[in-house]
Amino acid sequence: MGLCTTSKVITAVERSERPRTTIQGNREWVTIIECVSAKGIHIPPAVILKGKEHQAAWYQESNLHPDWKLTNSANGWTTDKIGLAWLECLFDPFSKLHSTGAKRLLILDGHSSHQTIEFDNFCKKNAIICLCMPPHSSHLLRPLDVGVFGPLKRAYGKLVEGMMAAGNNHIDKEDFLHIYPSARKAVFTEKNICNGFAGSGLKPLNKDRVLEKITFQLHTPTPPPLAEGSVSSAFQTPQNPRQLDHKIHNLQKSLQRKRTLSSSPVSHIQHLEKAAQMAMNTNLLLQQEIKVLRTENERKTKKKARKRASIGDNLFISVQEGRERIQQLDIQDEAQVEEPISRHRKRAPQRCSGCGTIGHTIKRLS
Repeated sequence: MGLCTTSKVITAVERSERPRTTIQGNREWVTIIECVSAKGIHIPPAVILKGKEHQAAWYQESNLHPDWKLTNSANGWTTDKIGLAWLECLFDPFSKLHSTGAKRLLILDGHSSHQTIEFDNFCKKNAIICLCMPPHSSHLLRPLDVGVFGPLKRAYGKLVEGMMAAGNNHIDKEDFLHIYPSARKAVFTEKNICNGFAGSGLKPLNKDRVLEKITFQLHTPTPPPLAEGSVSSAFQTPQNPRQLDHKIHNLQKSLQRKRTLSSSPVSHIQHLEKAAQMAMNTNLLLQQEIKVLRTENERKTKKKARKRASIGDNLFISVQEGRERIQQLDIQDEAQVEEPISRHRKRAPQRCSGCGTIGHTIKRLS
């Protein structure tokens, strides 16, 4: 959940050490089962989270589509039981909506959850033909690996870096369910999916596309040309108020002496202009950072206010069904709170503190 991708870092040229980015510490596994078609269509995914029961907080994320299915396993990986449930609850009903013939072709890798007897029997009963790819070839033959998963990992990694920049040092399940739909929406497009089928040589059929990739050509890379020129003028650009005052003082002296061979007012003006540009750019970056921090703070506030409860141990629960169960829990909690309030408390009868008889007090006796 906390894996970042390789990224470019913008830093000052005066910085001597190499800039580095920190990798998020949470490496808990989440498995997503995705399925696409050669028409560029994708069906709702199945998200497998690590846990024993479904938690209400998982389903309260607004980014999740109601048709998505969530489940849990001991380590966040798929199992034979989950693989069969995905085939029955997601692939079969959603692929029927877009099928054009009596049979459907399902291209799979060699995972054990796709090779059980129950999985095979269900495919035979529902006219689903399974095509299992050879081992260690999915990066060349599977359309999702070729055209979708690479951009998806990069898009997700950038969103994780954005959350880290906003002060998050831990990505939990709710954070993952918040950012993954955004990354998926940006990548799961008809163009990327169709390019994945074309790149794997499936549609249009082109065997040479794969054979070309496994033919290695040894070549020596050409070294980049050496940069020519003197030291960058950035070292003469003011970096703080003291240097700025010094630069203005030199400019005033140059203007008084007009132009000399060693000092030119034009160069000082250029340095001041660059310093002003740096200050404006820094101001824009700070404004953007403040905006990001405020948005993240609002999201964390809503996250803390979410309901914390278990909503069942079913194998698959859709997001819509999970939200309905949360509403039922809210109704039950409100009924339990209102019930004691509706009861009127009766005052106990008066009892004498001296003799203990009900109906009179010591004051009345006296």
